[in-house]
Amino acid sequence: MLGGCSSSFSMPSNHAANTFCAITVICFLYPKATILLLPAGLVLAISRVYMGVHYPSDVFAGMMVGIVCGSAALYLKGSIEKRWQVLKVEVKVNKKNIDKE
Repeated sequence: MLGGCSSSFSMPSNHAANTFCAITVICFLYPKATILLLPAGLVLAISRVYMGVHYPSDVFAGMMVGIVCGSAALYLKGSIEKRWQVLKVEVKVNKKNIDKE
């Protein structure tokens, strides 16, 4: 360990949360990127502990928060796309009805 953990609140690790949120979204959209991004995220997580700025539990909690937030973003993306498709169909149907009149 290179330094000591700070006395300030560091739970969860924002670096780990942000990184794993991005990794979750990118790997879902581009599965081949998993080979590169997942090891990079794990190296970042380990480096936070090695540098002494977080305890392992801080980093693990940050990883979990990031994965949950990334998954929620993907869920919302899917819900919005489905709703948008319904709206597009409704608009097309209404345009056809207006054109017939």
